[in-house]
Amino acid sequence: KVELIIQNNNNNQLDIVQSINKNFKYYILLNQTNFYSTSGGQSSDHGIIEFSNNLIFQIENVFRLHEYIIHYGYFLENGNINDKNVRCHVDMKRRLNLSRNHTTTHLVNKVLRELLNDQNLIQKASLIHEDYF
Repeated sequence: KVELIIQNNNNNQLDIVQSINKNFKYYILLNQTNFYSTSGGQSSDHGIIEFSNNLIFQIENVFRLHEYIIHYGYFLENGNINDKNVRCHVDMKRRLNLSRNHTTTHLVNKVLRELLNDQNLIQKASLIHEDYF
């Protein structure tokens, strides 16, 4: 269920909206989500949020802001939000690739610590992408 839709007006002004313009970017807060937010070097999920009136929100990024999970992206068409019930669809191919690459980074780090006999070796600031790690 949608709690809040905020429009980014491209001039650093944010507005809470019910009417959608496909030419703007939006932040959506849901009461719960199945999308993974960027964390620990792993990029966020992508996917879509489908509204009951067939509006589609394309998710480009998911991030945590304090205790909230924010979905960032754009709508494919103009329209109005009449019903706040939605269906969320995660790009599972991307999620699986991100998860595999994230795990591989930990495995490579473990092997390096063992080969170099250095348990203090620390992996930092790794960008985990769906196509590489």
